[in-house]
Amino acid sequence: MYLDDTREFVTVIECVCAEGRALKPTIIFNTKEFIAEWFQKVRGVPEDILFGQSHNGWINEQMAIEFLKGNLGSQSTTGHKAGDEFQLLLFD
Repeated sequence: MYLDDTREFVTVIECVCAEGRALKPTIIFNTKEFIAEWFQKVRGVPEDILFGQSHNGWINEQMAIEFLKGNLGSQSTTGHKAGDEFQLLLFD
């Protein structure tokens, strides 16, 4: 907790391929109510960013699975590109 109580946690999940291409990021806000339309009108926000919410702004297991399925699952662009080959995912 910060002394002035004006800051909140936001988690950003991002992934970059070895070739340098970035996958769809996920941004998780610390909020009780989230309206995705808020970001549709903001200039410069790409349409493929995934937004989420949690009680503390941190990722949970369900959000992590959705991120992995959306970016690395068999129906994703990366999944189609990899085909039957293995994919390596490193976490930091």
